Amino acid sequence: MDDTTRQIDIKEFKALNPSKDPDATAFISKENPEPETVSVDFSSNLTNAALDEQLQNFLSDVENRYFSHEEFAEGGFGKIYRAKDRILKRLVAIKSLKDECKNNDKVIKEFISEAEVTAQLDHPSIVPIYSLDTDSSNGLHLAMKLIHGETLKQVIDETIKKYQSAGVKHFEEKRALDRRIEHFLKVCDAISYAHNKQVLHRDLKPENVMIGQFNEVYVMDWGTASNLNNNNKSGGIHTRKTQEEDSEYVEGTPNYISPELLESDREIGVQSDIFSLGLILFEITTLKPAVNGENVMEVLEKIHACKFEPLTHLFSNIKIPRDLKAIILKALEKNPQDRYQSVDKMAEDLRAYLMGEEVSVRPDNFPRRTARWIHKHIALSITVVFIVVLTLVGISIYRYYKETNAVQELKRRQMLLTIQQSNVDRMGNYLDRHFLHTSNLLNGFSERLAFSLRNQIFHPGEKSYSMNDFQHPVDAPRDLIHSPLYRRMVSFDYPAYVIPQKATRRLALPQIKGIISLRKYFSELLLKSKPGSNLTPQTIDNFKQKALDSGLPVRWIYVGLKNGVFIIYPGIANMPEGYDPRKRPWYRLGLRQRGAHWGMPYIGVSGQGLVLPCSAPIFDSRDKFYGVVSLEVTYDYIINVLMKPDVLNPALVERYILDSKGRIVLSSSQANEKYADGLIVNRPLTLSWFPYKEVVKQFLYNREGQVEIEDGNKRYLIVYAPIATLNWYYLEKLDLEKLLEESPEFIARAGRHN
Repeated sequence: MDDTTRQIDIKEFKALNPSKDPDATAFISKENPEPETVSVDFSSNLTNAALDEQLQNFLSDVENRYFSHEEFAEGGFGKIYRAKDRILKRLVAIKSLKDECKNNDKVIKEFISEAEVTAQLDHPSIVPIYSLDTDSSNGLHLAMKLIHGETLKQVIDETIKKYQSAGVKHFEEKRALDRRIEHFLKVCDAISYAHNKQVLHRDLKPENVMIGQFNEVYVMDWGTASNLNNNNKSGGIHTRKTQEEDSEYVEGTPNYISPELLESDREIGVQSDIFSLGLILFEITTLKPAVNGENVMEVLEKIHACKFEPLTHLFSNIKIPRDLKAIILKALEKNPQDRYQSVDKMAEDLRAYLMGEEVSVRPDNFPRRTARWIHKHIALSITVVFIVVLTLVGISIYRYYKETNAVQELKRRQMLLTIQQSNVDRMGNYLDRHFLHTSNLLNGFSERLAFSLRNQIFHPGEKSYSMNDFQHPVDAPRDLIHSPLYRRMVSFDYPAYVIPQKATRRLALPQIKGIISLRKYFSELLLKSKPGSNLTPQTIDNFKQKALDSGLPVRWIYVGLKNGVFIIYPGIANMPEGYDPRKRPWYRLGLRQRGAHWGMPYIGVSGQGLVLPCSAPIFDSRDKFYGVVSLEVTYDYIINVLMKPDVLNPALVERYILDSKGRIVLSSSQANEKYADGLIVNRPLTLSWFPYKEVVKQFLYNREGQVEIEDGNKRYLIVYAPIATLNWYYLEKLDLEKLLEESPEFIARAGRHN
C-alpha cells in the first residue's frame, strides 16, 4: 500500500462507520484537490495577492544567487534542483514550487511554513536552510543543503535484497542492526531537539530519514509539523496556526501515523512522534513494516487498534533480543501515557541496549543481572575464582596478605589495560581525522578541476611551465629551489606538465592552462593537508619551508587526463622515462568509484619509498569524465609523524595499520625503507597477512579491543581500534610483561594526546 503523506478526515470516517467504535476508524479524503504530499500550515492567513506583494518586497531573486544544474527529484507540489551558489561556489539543493501551484494560497502558505519551521530548527541532523527566494514570475524557491546519500527506507530495502541474494548470518545482521540503530539514535536526538522547541514532526517514516555518505543522518520534510504549545514559550520555534489546522483533518502517512491522530477529541503530545519512532524502530529491527493492509482503511483500523505484524525478523534464522523487543513495544503502547514520556528516555534505553546494559522497560532479575555482569567481566570473574581457590588451599598466615595483594594487582592490571586501550583509541581517531580531512580536501579540488576543464577557464597571461622549462634556469619558475626532503629542485608556486607525443598539443594546452590556473588551490591542498592548519598570507611562507624541510601529510599531487597529459605538484624538472600516468596505480584507483577514496600502497617513482594514494575521478556536472586527480602520503610521514607517540612506551614492539581483511597495510618496521629514484612499478604491493589470526577474527565482533597471544616464550598484548574512514584498523603489539611493569601514570602519558 502507498505510504505517501495524506490528509485524513476524521468526521467523515466516523459517519461512514457507525457500527464500529468511533475511535477505531478514520477516512482518507479522496476529494482533496491538493497534491498527495502536503503540510500543515503555520503561516499567517494571507491572500495570494498579499503573499505576492511580500515576495516582491522581501525575497531576493533566486537567479541572482544560484544557477541550476539539473532537476533530480519531484514531489506533489515542488521540484528539486541541484544548483550552485554564485557567491560561495558551493552546491545546494533548490526546492521550487511548481508553476501550477503558484496561485494556490494553501500550497504557498504550506511551502513558506516548511521553510520557517525548518530554518528555526538548528540541529546537525536537520537540513539547514540557506534562503527563501522568488523569481520574476513570483515563484517560490527554497535553498538548502544538498545531501548526498540514501533514505533509511533504501537502506532497509538494500539490506533485504543483499540477504535474499547472499544469505544472512546472525553476527552479520547483529552488526548491521547496531549500525541502523545508531542512525536511528541520531533521528531521536533531532526529534528530541524539536520537541524541546515545542515542535511535533507528525510525519516520521523511513522515507523522511536521509543517511549521508559519511554516516551523517538528517530528518527531512517538516512540512506537516505542528506546535506543541500554541502560546510560544521563550526558546520555542515560532509557528502560526490557521483555521485548517483547527478542523478535523490531520496530515500523515497511514502506515506510520499514531492512533491519537485519528481521534478528533484527543490532545496530541510528544507521544505521537514517539509512536511513529516505534514503528520505524520495528521496521529497522525486523526489516518489515509493523502494519500491512490491502488498502488504506485496513491499515488505519490496525493502527488505531494497535494490531501489528508479529515482532519477528523477516529472516526466520535471526532472533530479536528481548530487551530490544521491550523497547519497541513500550513505544507502541496504545495509550500515550503508557509509552515513553520523552524521546530522550527511549534513546537512553536504546543506548543501554547497545552497550549491553539493563534497559528501564525490562529490569534485570537476579539471574539476568548476574549473567550480564559475568559477560562484561569474564576475565575478572575467572581470575577471582582462581584467587579464591588459591586462598582456600594456601597457608592461613598469608591469607589476608595474598588476597589483598591479588585484588590490588588485578585492579592495577585492569587499569593498565584500560589506559592502553584508550591510547590506541586516541591514535585511531587521530589517524581517522587526518585521512578524512585529506579526502574532503581532494573532493573539493576535484570539483574545481572539473569546473575549470569544462569551462576552460584561465587567464590569458597566466604562465605555465612544462618539465622542459624546469630544466633551463632561464625558462624555469623563479621560486625554483632545492629541497632536502624532495632531494631535487622544486617549485611550490607552479605545477609542471608533460604532453605525451600522441596527444594533440592544440587541444591539450587549453586543458593544461585551465588546470594551471588553479595553482593556488594546488598549494592550498598540500599546505592545508594537516588538520587545523591556519594558512594565512602571514604563515604561508612558514608552511612552504616546513614542506621543503620536514614535509606535510601530502607529499605529491598528480593530475592525469585521459589523453595522457600529466601534471605534477610541486613542479619538478623530469619524470622517469616511460612514465604514463594512466598506467599508475593511483590513476586506476580513481576509475573505481566516484569521490575520493584511499587505495593500497605502492612504490613511489621519486625514490621516497612506499606511498599511500588517495584518488578521485574528475567528472563535470554532465558526468563527462576528464581524468583522475590523486595525492600521495609517504609511509615515512605516516609512521614517523602521524603514528609517532608523544611519549614512547618501552613495552611497544610494533605498530600496524591493517585493512578490513587483516592484511598489513603498513608497519612501523617499514619506516625509512629506500627504493631507487625513478623505479616504476605499476601495481600495488602484495600485502602480507597479519600473523595472529585470532586477532583478525575479533574484528568481526568488536570494532575495538585487546587480545593476548603467546609467541614462543613471550606473551604479547595486541590492542586495536578502528580507522573508520578507511574501514581499517590501527594496532599496537606490546610486550605484556614490560607493560605490566610500568605505572598507570606513565602509560597514561604515553601515546598521542592531540
